Amino acid sequence: DIVLYGATGFTGQLVAAYLHSVQDLQGQKWAIAGRSPAKLAALATKLGAGVSSIAAELTDAAATADLVSSTRAVINCAGPFSQHHAEELLGECARRGVHYSDLAGEGFWQAEMATKFHQVAERSGAKIVLGGGVDSIPSDLGCMLAIDALPWEGGPIQARAVYTEYTGSFSGGTLNSGRAMSRARNEGRVTAAMEADPYLLAPGTTGADSAVGTADGMPAGFGWGLSRR
Repeated sequence: DIVLYGATGFTGQLVAAYLHSVQDLQGQKWAIAGRSPAKLAALATKLGAGVSSIAAELTDAAATADLVSSTRAVINCAGPFSQHHAEELLGECARRGVHYSDLAGEGFWQAEMATKFHQVAERSGAKIVLGGGVDSIPSDLGCMLAIDALPWEGGPIQARAVYTEYTGSFSGGTLNSGRAMSRARNEGRVTAAMEADPYLLAPGTTGADSAVGTADGMPAGFGWGLSRR
């Protein structure tokens, strides 16, 4: 029913542990997948009984086709997606009507994929979810919880977010995605106009905030500030 590709990476292992424990998947068939048979075997042993594994290089068209044809949905955690041949996996899903989701944070790559495969997926019935859940906990869900706590009687609400403490660090995948974005800027795949367009992933869409927003939903002129104690 589900194949989790990139399962042995930092985020992939977190997703694998969740899939193995979530009640809705009890009794359903799912598999971990990636490039290294040895790492997959180790993860399958760690997770316990009932987890199968599929070793496939996304540069191998036949192996990718076999992987996609074996399932109804693919979750891809192998980023940076613009550099690790995610297009081959997404494209195969779009052509075969297999649902696909990833956690890509590379907006330029998402735009390229939407342009290239939207109509293909529309014809096949595949649901393609790019960047599923990216930054949703601190931003979208945090904002929703704050607004839900307000005594609201209608009318517009403006939200401002500030965080004062933060523990942990960026994962290797997040750092590599940042490097991929820098590389894309140098290659001309990312332009200033793209980074300022809140409707980058919905070509032809306009709205009241299109002149003042940014592609990540922040106000014009927004900048991250960091102070260390």
